Amino acid sequence: MKIAISLLFVIQVVVFNNGYGNNSLELNARADTVWGKVGSEWHYNYNFAQIPGPGGSTFTWFKSLKDTLVNGQTCQIILEKRNYNCIGEPYIHELHHLMYTDNGRVYEVRDAEQFLLYDFNKNTGEYWILDGYENDTVYVDSTSTIPLLNGQNRKVLYVSKTNNFDNSYRFSGMMIEGIGSEEYLFPFQETLPCQDGGTLRCYQENSTLLISHFSPCDFETVGIEDVKIEKGLVYMPTLVTDILTIHVSDEINMHDISIMIINSASQLLLHNQGINEKSMEINVSHLPKGMYIVLLQSKNQFIKSKFLKI
Repeated sequence: MKIAISLLFVIQVVVFNNGYGNNSLELNARADTVWGKVGSEWHYNYNFAQIPGPGGSTFTWFKSLKDTLVNGQTCQIILEKRNYNCIGEPYIHELHHLMYTDNGRVYEVRDAEQFLLYDFNKNTGEYWILDGYENDTVYVDSTSTIPLLNGQNRKVLYVSKTNNFDNSYRFSGMMIEGIGSEEYLFPFQETLPCQDGGTLRCYQENSTLLISHFSPCDFETVGIEDVKIEKGLVYMPTLVTDILTIHVSDEINMHDISIMIINSASQLLLHNQGINEKSMEINVSHLPKGMYIVLLQSKNQFIKSKFLKI
């Protein structure tokens, strides 16, 4: 089950190279910047770089829609939306998250339970526990401040994280008070074929842009072009029952081939690597009926095709 979080952050590119991460300045004032104000918007990169081939880039868009009461606590309803899946095909992805801030701490609300995500009261050498994410520990390595486009300064935490389990979540790097992590709103798992995480493009409040290092914020280069399969150089059937047969001509220099099969929900079902045969047979009898995507990669060569399991 996907876990949702809502925190965002935005930074100008220059911030990553200006040495803030080595600044040990401590901010002793209580962190109390409100997070998730109604109307706030975040744009995070969502790349297809994990998929072999030309790839592409779209964005995951978050917006604070309105306040709501949960067990007497005022929470923000955050919409998460993306219009493409990780294969670069049209796919409507929408989730709603509940978040609230209390004295510099940001909580996620799931099933009427609250889970701590961020604690901007912390300083160097301190930590907090991600009780909603396998109790991983987030350590504050250093702190600093960062200027926003409106001239305001915000507290910054540079954090690292322990991984208590093999399938742990990524949640480290720069975190900005009132905005969130530089890598994504939530801790995320680095999985094939795609991961949710992507760097922050833009953040705005009440239509005022406070952070931007990507213009325009909603720029997209989507879709993966199918490599033209001409003169019978590659053969893959479009209708398959139990065995998917793939033939690659000697005219194509395919060595150490990687093969991935992905379903319409962008889930990786098969990933075979180091294949050197020109003819391959893959048992797909266990797959439900439906459309699937096949990706073949070898160095700079890339082939994408589809088959229908009947």
